[in-house]
Amino acid sequence: MNNHFRFMKAALLVISLCLSMMMSQLSLAAELQEVDNAIVKMLDAAAVDQNPDGSFTGAIESDPSIEVLFLLVAKELGKDTPELEDEVFHRVFSWKGEDVAWSFRPGGVPSIDVTGIILHGLEKLGINPSDERVAEAWAWFESQGGDDSLNLATVLLLKPIGLSTFKLDELLSPLFFALPQDSEINIWSIGILRNLLIPLIVQQFYAENNIVLPVLDRRIESNGSHLARPKKQRFKLFPLNFWAQEGLGYMIGHQQPDGNWYAFQAAYVNILMLNTVQKRGVYDVSDEIENAWNGMLKVKKTNINNEMFISVSDSTGWDTSRMLMALQSIPESFRDSMVAIENNRKGIDWLLGKQLFNKGDWSNNAPNLRPGGWSFVPDNIWLPDTDVTAAAVEALLSYKIENPYYRPVEMDNAISRGLEWTLGMQNDDGSFPAWDTDNTTYLPLFLSLLSKNPPDIEDVGQPDVTSRIIELLHDIDKVAPEFSSQALRDSIQGACGYLLSVRTQTEPSAWRGDWAVDYLYATGLAASALMVADCWSLSDAEQSLDWIASVQNDDGGWGEDHQSFIVESYVNAPSSAMQTGFIVEGFLTYEELYMEMDNEPSAYRPVLDQAMSYLISTVGDDGRIDEKSHTGVLLKQLWYADYAAVPDIRTINALGRYYKLISE
Repeated sequence: MNNHFRFMKAALLVISLCLSMMMSQLSLAAELQEVDNAIVKMLDAAAVDQNPDGSFTGAIESDPSIEVLFLLVAKELGKDTPELEDEVFHRVFSWKGEDVAWSFRPGGVPSIDVTGIILHGLEKLGINPSDERVAEAWAWFESQGGDDSLNLATVLLLKPIGLSTFKLDELLSPLFFALPQDSEINIWSIGILRNLLIPLIVQQFYAENNIVLPVLDRRIESNGSHLARPKKQRFKLFPLNFWAQEGLGYMIGHQQPDGNWYAFQAAYVNILMLNTVQKRGVYDVSDEIENAWNGMLKVKKTNINNEMFISVSDSTGWDTSRMLMALQSIPESFRDSMVAIENNRKGIDWLLGKQLFNKGDWSNNAPNLRPGGWSFVPDNIWLPDTDVTAAAVEALLSYKIENPYYRPVEMDNAISRGLEWTLGMQNDDGSFPAWDTDNTTYLPLFLSLLSKNPPDIEDVGQPDVTSRIIELLHDIDKVAPEFSSQALRDSIQGACGYLLSVRTQTEPSAWRGDWAVDYLYATGLAASALMVADCWSLSDAEQSLDWIASVQNDDGGWGEDHQSFIVESYVNAPSSAMQTGFIVEGFLTYEELYMEMDNEPSAYRPVLDQAMSYLISTVGDDGRIDEKSHTGVLLKQLWYADYAAVPDIRTINALGRYYKLISE
C-alpha cells in the first residue's frame, strides 16, 4: 500500500512538473509571439518612415514659448499674417488649457521661464496683462518673483526684441571676443553658448547707437577668423567695431545652406541680429535675412492635434545613426521579412556621405586633431557631435561585421576617422563633452556674474554622453581589434573613472542627465556602460538597479518629472516610452551578462519583463509610438522637447535585445 502511494505521489509529481514545463513553454511562446508582433510592426513602420535618401528624421516639438518668439520674429521682419497669429495663439492657449500658467508640458507644474517668455511676448503682440486669457497667469508670474526670478537664458532671449531691460553691454562688449585663448574665459572656452552670445553682443552693439564704421568686406568674408587666431596675436585689441564685425562674420559664416543655424534658439537671435545690422546700414545682409526666414518656415510643422509648431532642430544625424543601430540589434530572423537589407544599406550610404572633414569650432581647442565627426544637424558643418559620431561609428561597424565586402575601404576609413576624432575629444578628466573639448569649468562662475539665476548649459563632461561612448569603445575593443589600441583601452578606463567620480549624493549610485530627464535616464545608461566595460561587477551595479526597480511604476514603465532638475532629487511622473527605453538599458545589460554566467534568469527578470510589457503596450497598430512626454532636454529648466523618433528607436533597440534574451 505504501509502495503504491509512493508510486502515485511520484507519478503526480512528474505530471505536475511536465504540466509546469508545458505551461512555462506556452507562456514563453506567447511572450515571444507578443514581442515578435511588436518588432514586425515597428520594422514595417520604420521602412515606411525612412526618407528616400536613406535617412530618418523625427520632429522635435517644445512648448509654445518657441512659437511666440517665432511670431515676434515674423512681426519684426514684417512677415506676420493674421493666419499665423491665429495659429500661434491657438497653440499658446490650448497648451495652457485650464492651468494657471504654462508648463514644460501640458498639465505639468507651471514654469516661471516658459510663462515669462509667453506673457511678455503676448503683451508685445497686443494681449495686455488685463486680458482675461492672461490675467491669472500674470498674477501667478508676479507672485513667483516676476522678471527678477527669470533664468539668465530667458532674459537674454527677451533682450533682442526689447522685452528685457538687462544691460548686456555693462558686462559684455565686443571686446569679449578679443580675450586670448589661454584666458580662463574666452569665446572658445564657453562651448555652444557662444552661438547665442555672439549675435546678442553684436545686435546690442549696433542697436544702441554706437559709432558704426563701414564694414570691410574682408571682415565678413573672413567668417570671423580673427576670433580663432593664434593666442599671441589676439592680445592686440582693435576698436569695438572691428570685433563686432568679426562676430557678424562668424555668425554669417555659420548660417547653414537651408538658412538655419544649429537650433531655433540660435536662428532666432541671429535673424534679429541681422535685421538690426540691416536697419543700421552696417552691411547689406538682406539675402541672409531672407534665407534665414525661409529656413524658419521649413521647420514649421503640424502635430497630431492639427496645431502648428516649430521643430526646434533638425535631428537627422542623431535619428539616422541611432535607428540604424536599433535595426542592427534585431535578430537576423526578422531581417528577411522586411526590406531591412536595402534600407540599412541606404542608411549606411547616407552616413558615409555626411561625415565631416572640415575643421569646425572644436579645432580651436584641438588644432592637431583630424576631423571625422558627424553632426546632429547634418547641414551644420561647424558643430559635429561626439554622441552622434559614436552612434554613427557603431552603426557602420555593426553593418561592416555582417557585410564585410560592402564598400570596405570607405567603411574602414569612416570608422577609423570617426573613432580617432571621438577619442581626440575626450577631456583630461576622462569625460566626453558634446561639441568642444577642454571647455573651462569657470563658465558657471562667469554666468553667475551676469545673473543670480544662471542657465545650466556647460559643455564639459557629460555622464550620459560618456556612458554611450564607453559602450562604443568597448564594442570596438571586443569585436573589431583592427580598430582597437592601447589608447582606446586607456580611454575606456579614464571614462569609467570619470563616471565613478560624479555619482550624485542625493540618490544611491545615481547620475544626473544632460539630454533627457534626469536621474533614472542617466543612471540606467551609466550602470550599463560600467558593466559592459568591466568597470563594475554585476554586484557593483545592484545598488543602482535596486533603486531604479524600487520606483518602477505599476504599469511596468518609468517616468520622471522635469522638477527633478529644479529640486535636484528624483520626482516621479507617469511612465513614458521615451524614458523607459533609456532606463531599461541597465537591466538588459545586467540580464545579458548574468545569463552568460549562469544560463538562467536573474532576480531582475520580473522588472525587465514588466518594462518590456509596458513598451510593447505603447506600440500602436501602425507600429509607431504616439506620446508627448517632452522629456528630452534642450536647455535645463527652460526648454524641453518631445523627440518624435526617439521612443520608437529606443523601443526597437530594447525589443531586439530582449527577444534574443528570452529566445535563447
